Amino acid sequence: MNKQVKLFLASIAFALLLVAGLLGMGEQSVGAQGGVTGFANLRITNFYRAQPRTALTVTMNGTVNSTGTYQRLTAAGAVATSGASITVKPAGTILTLINVGSNTITFTETGTLVSAGNIALGANDAATLYSDGTNWYQVSASNN
Repeated sequence: MNKQVKLFLASIAFALLLVAGLLGMGEQSVGAQGGVTGFANLRITNFYRAQPRTALTVTMNGTVNSTGTYQRLTAAGAVATSGASITVKPAGTILTLINVGSNTITFTETGTLVSAGNIALGANDAATLYSDGTNWYQVSASNN
């Protein structure tokens, strides 16, 4: 199945889910490989729910290649890695990193990470990043 057919089918599925939601058919979800495009505006009337991804184990100087917006992280011990080790995603991508382990994970403000300094995620800490396609910009953090 070519990319245009997949996009067309994903667009139809998304439209059907929107109609189902308007008709009160309960909670719906949509997923499309490569994303759903072609909308000038997308309005979410209640809550946006990002699917939590399987936790990635971060290693010393390792790469973090997130698989979704809500990326859980863990580490076997206290680790540090370059901000450039967070794989950059297409412009407009929002990424929330949450440390679900007990060991601190530190991302140094180098390379493609633009923040107010190093990001140290202790247990249950989170950082939200925004991609411009070239860099990650930290837009929020929580120290829990």
